[in-house]
Amino acid sequence: MEKALQRVSDLLGKDAAQTLRSWFERIGEMRGANRSFQRIASASDDDQLGDYLTETLYALVFAGLGFRVEVEPIRKEWT
Repeated sequence: MEKALQRVSDLLGKDAAQTLRSWFERIGEMRGANRSFQRIASASDDDQLGDYLTETLYALVFAGLGFRVEVEPIRKEWT
């Protein structure tokens, strides 16, 4: 989680990283969360980071609606 927050800070600033810490803490409770953190930590630019953060937001929305959310790995042929 800390590497992901550092990448957010690098690309979007410290305030954004601080704001997203609560999101990341909630995502951290989900099965496979490390996969999401790895993607965020390896984001090449702010556009890619935005895609990964959107994925995170949707995971939180569905969890908030009562669904059990699991972060799945990205298949190598999709990258």
